[in-house]
Amino acid sequence: MQEIKHANQKECLAVSEEKCTGQETKYVIPEKQCTIKAAFFDIDGTLFSHRTQCVPESTLRALKCLRKKGILCAIATGRHISEMKEMNFLNYGFDAYLTLNGQLCLDSNLETLFGSPMEGNNLRAMVDIFESREVPAILISKDRMYINFINDAVQSAHREIHTSIPVV
Repeated sequence: MQEIKHANQKECLAVSEEKCTGQETKYVIPEKQCTIKAAFFDIDGTLFSHRTQCVPESTLRALKCLRKKGILCAIATGRHISEMKEMNFLNYGFDAYLTLNGQLCLDSNLETLFGSPMEGNNLRAMVDIFESREVPAILISKDRMYINFINDAVQSAHREIHTSIPVV
């Protein structure tokens, strides 16, 4: 059994044999006096196992335990919100989504809290690359992704991350 501990923490949840991974994990969550207000989680390899193709039940129970303690749970990922929809991550009820490595931050209702769109010369240079079709490029808006062309490398990359390829 893997055990996670820290000084001045009290056990909140111990999970039994895990269906998804076959491993038993014991989670230790800080007491209510703790100053932790929010916890941020990546998707790939943290919440979602590419090996088992699922979010382990133990992870869902740990998230529930954090929420019971009043700790906000947020996603912090390089992924786009459309990929999270495809993977059913919106069904887990996170309090916020920091997507595209922080370039687009959304609340639990997917309303924009912060956005850092590309503008000016940088945008023009990216569009030129996109239109040249010399290298695969994805342009991203809040709700959608666009790709200029699909080759073997694009197909392979999307298989690795288990999401659909954007429409050309």
